[in-house]
Amino acid sequence: MADIPLSPQDEPLAAFLASPPPRAVPAAYRQSALAQSAPLTPALVIGGLGLISLVLTFAFFPRHLIADWQLSRPIAHTVPGHIQTATPTTISENHHRVMAYTFSFTPASGRTLTGVCYTTGVGFTLYQDVLVRYLPRDEAVACPVGGRLSETSPWSALIVIFPLFSAVFFAITLGSRREVGRLLKFGRLEEARVMTIGPPLDPGAGGRRNEASLQVGGELVAVPCHRVSLAEFLRERLESGTSVYLLRDPQHPQRVLFPERF
Repeated sequence: MADIPLSPQDEPLAAFLASPPPRAVPAAYRQSALAQSAPLTPALVIGGLGLISLVLTFAFFPRHLIADWQLSRPIAHTVPGHIQTATPTTISENHHRVMAYTFSFTPASGRTLTGVCYTTGVGFTLYQDVLVRYLPRDEAVACPVGGRLSETSPWSALIVIFPLFSAVFFAITLGSRREVGRLLKFGRLEEARVMTIGPPLDPGAGGRRNEASLQVGGELVAVPCHRVSLAEFLRERLESGTSVYLLRDPQHPQRVLFPERF
């Protein structure tokens, strides 16, 4: 195991790093190390927005999307029907009021059934004769041609994208921070040299990630630099030719922490 040349005031850190895994991690070291992980604040903000969008998803997601798709397939039968009522709802899409209709039809079983369908804007008129498609195996699943069973249009299903993105972003952030705890507890202390590092991040580069190449023994390890401060630290070590010390995950060599930045 490598020994970091630290000043006397850093002797507690040296003792911590020299202790065998699994280490007991002081709260101060954990807090300092978390600065090398994905920041928590953006994840909390995006997670909060995700919760709000989840409520909107629950309110506006087209719940009968599968039934509408089944009725569009050749397995559906078509019979004459009749519009009985037409009522505007409280929902609008593209500045057009969503209309709700009750309709009646008589399928092959001979029973007269009723149902509710929707259109964006005026799709049917009161007492209009219509063609109704229904599923032979479940005659209650039915809708007039030109209408839909969901109150919102199929395009409203895209609203689910933002809560999913928020959940994934939040999970990645928590995973990054959990990995920091794992490295502090189980990471192997090693000495490395910075061989190359990408140019300073350009704000207009569209999210391009900087990356450094470290030589650990006879192995080259690519380390992403998520933060400008880390890139500057590694660039300074590259220019001075000074070694850098890291805590490395034996199972995932690219996952590292730099204890000199605690």
